[in-house]
Amino acid sequence: MTIFDVNLSFGHWPFQALGTETPSRLAALMARAGISAGLVSSIDAVLLPAPDDENQRLFSLLTKHPHLIPVPVINPLLPQWPDTIGRYAAHTPAVKLYPNYHGYRLGDPCVAELMRQLGRRRLALVLPLRIEDERSHHPLMKVPAVPADDVLALARAFPKVPIVCCCPYAREAARLVRGPANLHVDISMVDGMDPVQALVRAGSSRRVLFGSHTPFLYAMAAVMKVTESDLSRTDQRRVLQDNAARMLSTGGRGR
Repeated sequence: MTIFDVNLSFGHWPFQALGTETPSRLAALMARAGISAGLVSSIDAVLLPAPDDENQRLFSLLTKHPHLIPVPVINPLLPQWPDTIGRYAAHTPAVKLYPNYHGYRLGDPCVAELMRQLGRRRLALVLPLRIEDERSHHPLMKVPAVPADDVLALARAFPKVPIVCCCPYAREAARLVRGPANLHVDISMVDGMDPVQALVRAGSSRRVLFGSHTPFLYAMAAVMKVTESDLSRTDQRRVLQDNAARMLSTGGRGR
């Protein structure tokens, strides 16, 4: 069965030795887990003052990896962000935001303007709630998660923009999957007894997406959450590939 991953990245992270500094290393991890393709962003773009330098590198490197679809990181506090979106809009189905790392809230005016641009350009928004489990943060460098309430409010305010919420915990994911129809959640940090089945029961199998959060988490662990679950084959297929394909084709433009 084809597996499409909405939560992949490569690069350097100062708090972990990830071993995926290049797309080739990321692709090798994906192949081992049976992941066919996915949305990829630069880890370096999260902490650098000018993320677009890493976006340009991302798009350049991924030309050799057609199964890896580049998703640029946007900081809407920077004045050039509309130009950044315009530059990549024809070559990506989505953009990614890190409000908790870049210092703004989802209710800020800059986000509203960005969402209006995404709607006009038919691009999706990829929105990680967190990068690492907060319990593992450096004690002097703790970054709070994006509040689930803020995500729900954003989805309600912009119902035509598909939102992919990555890295929610199980309780957050259960709330989000019952939210507006344009809101989708990935399974990367959803844990518990048969966690994907529990999430599907909380909402809908059509709103749950496969995301492994590779290289921060083990790709095979995410795959097994689906393949070893009690989900029907139809629901497994929806989670592993169909939901992402439908969401990106109806909201995002595709590559």
